[in-house]
Amino acid sequence: MKITVLYLGKSGGGCVYTYEMVRHLLEQKVEIQLILSTLIENKIDFDNLNNKENLNLIFTPTYKNGKDFVLKSLNILKFIKIGNRIDSFSPDWIYIPMISIWARMILPFVNKKTKVITTIHDVSMHLGEKNSLIDRFNDYIIRHSHKIVTLSERFIPLISEKYVFNTKQICWIRHGNYNYYRPVNFQNKNSITKRILFFGRIHEYKGISVLLDAMTIIKEKDPDIVLNIVGKGKFSDSDNEKINWLGKSCNVVNKYIPNEEIYRYFEDIDFVVVPYIEASQSGVVMLAYSFSKPVIVTNVGGLPEQVFEDTGIIVQPNDKNALADSILKMYEEPQKILEMGKFAEEKNETVFSWKTSAKKLLKFLETDF
Repeated sequence: MKITVLYLGKSGGGCVYTYEMVRHLLEQKVEIQLILSTLIENKIDFDNLNNKENLNLIFTPTYKNGKDFVLKSLNILKFIKIGNRIDSFSPDWIYIPMISIWARMILPFVNKKTKVITTIHDVSMHLGEKNSLIDRFNDYIIRHSHKIVTLSERFIPLISEKYVFNTKQICWIRHGNYNYYRPVNFQNKNSITKRILFFGRIHEYKGISVLLDAMTIIKEKDPDIVLNIVGKGKFSDSDNEKINWLGKSCNVVNKYIPNEEIYRYFEDIDFVVVPYIEASQSGVVMLAYSFSKPVIVTNVGGLPEQVFEDTGIIVQPNDKNALADSILKMYEEPQKILEMGKFAEEKNETVFSWKTSAKKLLKFLETDF
């Protein structure tokens, strides 16, 4: 099978997702034409794949900022040339592992008979991130796809209804593990530290306010428990007040964390809290499992599909009392936290393996509907 993989994003989880899927598709002897931005943050990883006989790697210059995007998007000839290169490769499928804006500019210049499969990471944009232009670009790509991959099974009916797809055109493939971020020398500390972690961008939909409210309850009952908040973003005034009140019970690292430093924040914590108000799924859960840490997540979107009885706890969203109770409950049996971490590591290597994901994708591509 011949597949053109089209991804022009520059940073974030999509870069790793694309790399892992491509790497494992190559192992399945698929012939791949891979089109990437020259600015992709993990370019070196893809360069290291370039010795594969079944890979045709193409880097194309993209934009650095909003002004650059507008100017370069007017260069229609650029998109025509990329379309021609895809046509000359004659792929069986164009695979878009994560939607990037310029994919919308390229697809109109590709042979209309070429089938397209797109992975939808978020069925709708998150609270506070809605953008009508990006929505329209995403909508175009999805509606011009012949098959869809969703990372959450519960979104199949919504995708089917919203974009008028037969459910047989939609396949649930779990997000693979994030061992990419785990260095060979990572040492998981098999001891209880009384530290818990919130990791990722600070944003309204992630429920950080609810978590801080829960910590004010926890501090009164067990002042030894410390919350580490690691990620870049702006806190509300009320959240800053809560952080100040919590004092030593809350440590904040408010900055972008480079890929090579991520593991440091998972070394000496007991479990990860994902208190989202809304979500499709969470790469943070995958990070936790890759570092052998259990999780507490809210019952929103596809988060419950990522958690098993022996890897974490699921609570209702926007409920500070339920969240506080769950955190305290974890510490009632400290040894169980360590056991759950081992189960998380096991699921990480089996249920969430990229080899499984790549094989499922290929089977879906080969299946008629």
